[in-house]
Amino acid sequence: MAGVVHRFLLLLLFVAAAVMPASTNAAASSQTDALLAWKASLTDVAALSAWTRAAPIGDLSGLVELRLYNNNFVGNIPHQLSWLPKITHFDLGNNWLTNPDYRKFSTMPTVKFLSLFANSLNGSFPEFFLRSSSITYLDLSLNNFSGSIPDLLPEKLPNLTHLNLSINAFSGRIPDSLRSNMFTGNIPPELGKARKLNMLSMYDNRLSGSIPPALGSLTSLKYLDLSANNLTGGIPYELGHLSNLQFLNLSHNSISGPIMGNLGNNFKLQGVGSSGNSSNCSSGSAFCRLLSLENLDLSNNKLTGKLPDCWWNLQNLQFMDLSHNDFSGEISALGTSYNCSLHSVYLAGNGFTGVFPSTLEGCKTLSP
Repeated sequence: MAGVVHRFLLLLLFVAAAVMPASTNAAASSQTDALLAWKASLTDVAALSAWTRAAPIGDLSGLVELRLYNNNFVGNIPHQLSWLPKITHFDLGNNWLTNPDYRKFSTMPTVKFLSLFANSLNGSFPEFFLRSSSITYLDLSLNNFSGSIPDLLPEKLPNLTHLNLSINAFSGRIPDSLRSNMFTGNIPPELGKARKLNMLSMYDNRLSGSIPPALGSLTSLKYLDLSANNLTGGIPYELGHLSNLQFLNLSHNSISGPIMGNLGNNFKLQGVGSSGNSSNCSSGSAFCRLLSLENLDLSNNKLTGKLPDCWWNLQNLQFMDLSHNDFSGEISALGTSYNCSLHSVYLAGNGFTGVFPSTLEGCKTLSP
């Protein structure tokens, strides 16, 4: 551990000297004296044997990527790292770093990828990040941040495509993609302004109210998870505009009405989860157009009626759970051209009648 820490401080000294403006040379000299004095106080200085005032440092002003993730670095994040004028990729994830003094950070206008996940950071959301408007990827997950998230986050970071603030202790109104926190209240319609967002995960919070139609403006969205909340109402018609959506999970809420609405227009959908809701009717024909669908879980609802024959013609479908609903009637036999790719089917707890469905007999890939 000591050697790793020493190398990190050596890197800090290199960065500070390489990018520090000329007007701060005096301060740099005093900081160098302090660090060399600290070196002299160590019991084992072998790891820093090359650390001298005369050692060449080099010029890091052209550094574009800094990747120090998956180490055992400790201590405050050095604010000097924000002085790198051309940095675009900044990754200190999975260390033991603690809070810096964000007031000393310079704006980082060139950074696009910023990850501090899995460290020992706490306190309120660092608003310093909102001044770095070029960020497309921001990961602050697996820390202990608390308090609210700035309402202006989507507006200040208009280029954001990936946001992960999961597994923290955030509270209050939720302005963006989070999971496993304690957010309450409605999903804010302002989220619809984050037009470049491709992943939105809010599962396992305490959100209530209906799904805002404004989410239908997130036309770049590929992944939407609102499961394990207290959401009510139906699925907004506007979600049918999410033409790039591949995964949708609305499970374990109190959503009612048609499961899909016009989401059958989302031809790229590969996974749909809406189990454990209060849907009491079926829009089964909407699924017939989801030719890319691989996983479908509609279990534990109140869905009624006969299963549409077209569901069995979804030839990419591998997992289907329709258990514990109020489906009824016979499952129709299909022609010899039927090509089943199902690995798992759950139909228990319904009102199906008739003989054992010959449709399933043709599913050679079903697990025993």
